Amino acid sequence: MAAGFLALSLANVFFAGLASFGEMTYHAHSDLGSLLMAWAAVLAVLAVIDRPEAREASLVLVVLMLLEVVLGVFGDEIGALGGLHALNALVVLYAAHQAMRGLPVRPA
Repeated sequence: MAAGFLALSLANVFFAGLASFGEMTYHAHSDLGSLLMAWAAVLAVLAVIDRPEAREASLVLVVLMLLEVVLGVFGDEIGALGGLHALNALVVLYAAHQAMRGLPVRPA
């Protein structure tokens, strides 16, 4: 499931790029982001239940996705938050990668 989350996250970055250059609207990016938020929550629940090695990264992923939603909502009005939305997306990709591999988010 973490690998699927990571793949869809990369697709979402692609959709954001397409929208940024006027090839499409942001609707697909926004809708997929909502799906990814729910997916992250499911990943965290599954990690808490039966994947202790991925627990930390999965819980961090949920927090980062909540932050991503907030930054995306307010990024339309405050440009700096829109920039942080893009930077946070990179950290989301890292946390998803670590969850997939069952590794901690912080360096050992």
